[in-house]
Amino acid sequence: MTSRLAPGGVQELRAIQLDLTTLGKFGGGGFAFGAFGGSRAVMRHLDVRAGGALSQGGTFNNNVIAMTAGLPDPGQVEASDSPRRRLFHLELLERGFYIAQRGMINLSLPMTEHDMAGFLIAVRDYLMKHADILRLI
Repeated sequence: MTSRLAPGGVQELRAIQLDLTTLGKFGGGGFAFGAFGGSRAVMRHLDVRAGGALSQGGTFNNNVIAMTAGLPDPGQVEASDSPRRRLFHLELLERGFYIAQRGMINLSLPMTEHDMAGFLIAVRDYLMKHADILRLI
């Protein structure tokens, strides 16, 4: 599933009822995270307390940091074409900082402390300038 088209992904847009949905890096606030969920008919096979025969293990199971970072209500996830995200993208471009339109920000090893300070100032200025239109969690 990707939330780039809608908060519930293409399955929301097309009203598709899937047996299983996988989410990678979706709810962990950028930390390594993966999850899946599905219909009762599928998920019951993973409930060993109820006689399910399957188990699920993973490297990031019980990752407390990722789960805490992902605490905001998933219903508040916005599609990446939101006007605020677009505004943020354009304003940072105007200040000389490239971020992807979907909000991805990459740091580079050659960046100096001055570069980082400038970026933080640009983000702070954006937040202060547009505080009236931003909904901060």
